[in-house]
Amino acid sequence: DAQDFDIRTPSQNPHKTLIFWAAFQKHIESSDTLTKLCINDQRIDPRSWTKLATAISKSRTMLTLQISGCNLATANSARLLCAGLRENDRIKYLDLSCNELKDEHGKLVIDAVRQQSARTDQRHGLGGGQGE
Repeated sequence: DAQDFDIRTPSQNPHKTLIFWAAFQKHIESSDTLTKLCINDQRIDPRSWTKLATAISKSRTMLTLQISGCNLATANSARLLCAGLRENDRIKYLDLSCNELKDEHGKLVIDAVRQQSARTDQRHGLGGGQGE
């Protein structure tokens, strides 16, 4: 059966929060049933973004990713998320609403999604290569 997760970090203590994200990273990476991940209104520090981005990149089943109101307006957090998105070609629905993304961060996301889409097309033999 598919699993959906709605995340609420357990503490404002940075150490406990990092422990939470490290454990959750392992869960996402090993899950064969996680299809939807929703993270709303959470302050995610840079070290936790690293854990989350790594988990996103390694998820084999995630189809929907919603990260809303999660301190994504910094260049570092946007770059980290985009690194994870580029590596995961299974995500079909992405919602980054209410993150106050600046133009340059939005461009990073668009580039990551384009790269992800091109890899998906290649995997399914849909072209997308140069000269087509």
